[in-house]
Amino acid sequence: MPARKATKAIADKNNANDSVMIVDNDDDGTSPDNVGISATTTKVPKYAASQRQKIVATAPPPLSTAFVASIRIGSPPPGRRVLAVADAVGISNAGTSSASSFGQNLLQLTVPGAMICSEAGYMRGHGTFPHENALHSQLAGIVVQTNKLISVKPIKSRYHGDVGDVVVGRIVEVQQKRWKVDINSRQHGVLLLNSVNLPGGELRRKSIEDELLMREYLREGDLVSAEVQQLFQDGSISLHTRSLKYGKLGQGVLVKVLPHLVRHRKSHFHNLPCGASVILGRNGYIWVSRHLSDDEASTGGYLADTQLVPRETREAIARTACCIKLLARNSVSLFDTTIICAYNASLAFPAKQLSDANIGDRVAQRTVAQCSSGIGEEEETATMTTDGDI
Repeated sequence: MPARKATKAIADKNNANDSVMIVDNDDDGTSPDNVGISATTTKVPKYAASQRQKIVATAPPPLSTAFVASIRIGSPPPGRRVLAVADAVGISNAGTSSASSFGQNLLQLTVPGAMICSEAGYMRGHGTFPHENALHSQLAGIVVQTNKLISVKPIKSRYHGDVGDVVVGRIVEVQQKRWKVDINSRQHGVLLLNSVNLPGGELRRKSIEDELLMREYLREGDLVSAEVQQLFQDGSISLHTRSLKYGKLGQGVLVKVLPHLVRHRKSHFHNLPCGASVILGRNGYIWVSRHLSDDEASTGGYLADTQLVPRETREAIARTACCIKLLARNSVSLFDTTIICAYNASLAFPAKQLSDANIGDRVAQRTVAQCSSGIGEEEETATMTTDGDI
């Protein structure tokens, strides 16, 4: 089905069963073969382009919490080629049925061409454009309001980068006095020769001999951990590995997830109790390996990692990587606590069964429940401590 033909889901918001019909703009009036929401495929009449239809599309999430999205389809603004236009989209828990609660404390989802705000006094931010004294969305994402500034944050996007972020990347090219690094961004990151530590952690000015030996330090295909040093106006990112905790990575497994799932923490280097070590790159690249000793960690990765990894450690690495993948598949935030909880919950199943979608969903549900109860206990303990101090 061509991408220019919009597909619309029609349903009754007041219907408790949330039955959904699929309507496409094909001439035959039949429903498409593959759609991204859970629905009953039926044949329905074709609607006129000028007719406005209010829809409620129910998309069952992988976890226990159900969400309902309410979208009003309409005609796009003149000169704008979009698949669909929404006046407003609200997302709430399916259990919230009252009209007064709908729209409060909600994430506002929008689609290209949707009118976000028609009131005066608001400033346009990224992902918005003005039309007929109103702000409209340029992309599909979440509406973010900061005081009077309104912007749209895309649901799925490339890594943009912030100064100080820990990233994991792969060397793709060696140039004059610099390496090009794939960091899952719109452009390759730049790692300058002056921004790396020489073998042994020696600090001195880089010479012509160092430039000739660049491929001896890092070559195409090598994985490195680094930190974002600077952002440029054209969107390029400058990296550095001046700390000995950064550098070339040895034996391990690289797991790729969406960047927004990796939560920002004080530290992104973790030695898990299971025997595996993870580097949570903010760019969505996660490195899983064995524990490194203090001597190995202080080499910057320049010494060849040829040590035999025991079978138990390899199994822990494989299980940890599977847990990260199933958490990402269920849109669970990734940090040390969720990974440890998922690992403990996955011990009831063999590691080779964790790739099964049903088992992965069960492990993710247990992880969310365990993390939620743990957060609740911590908040209760903090409240009791505060009351006692008072």
